Amino acid sequence: MAPGLLAPAQCEALAALWADESAFRSPSSCRTRYGAGEYRYFRYRCRPDHGAARALYPPLAKVANAWAEALAKEERYPPTLKGWLRRCHAGDQTKPTPLLLRLWAGRL
Repeated sequence: MAPGLLAPAQCEALAALWADESAFRSPSSCRTRYGAGEYRYFRYRCRPDHGAARALYPPLAKVANAWAEALAKEERYPPTLKGWLRRCHAGDQTKPTPLLLRLWAGRL
């Protein structure tokens, strides 16, 4: 993960989620130019102990808004996950899109 974005304990908690199939709604395989891997979409309602995944939104929104400003884009991301979810639901996006990705280098 990006240094300083999450504390080491939060990174470990996210990585540990991979083994908990109840945390995800669907598994998938993928191929990238970096190798092969798997990704899993989170279920809509995360359990309370999955807060590390939700904690990513505020710092990522700041980064996204800085990029939007640098690129002279008008749209900005709300500072809270709750605000983002309201926007998504207003646009009929009801399934979650946060995912956890696991890649293996060199496997194509």
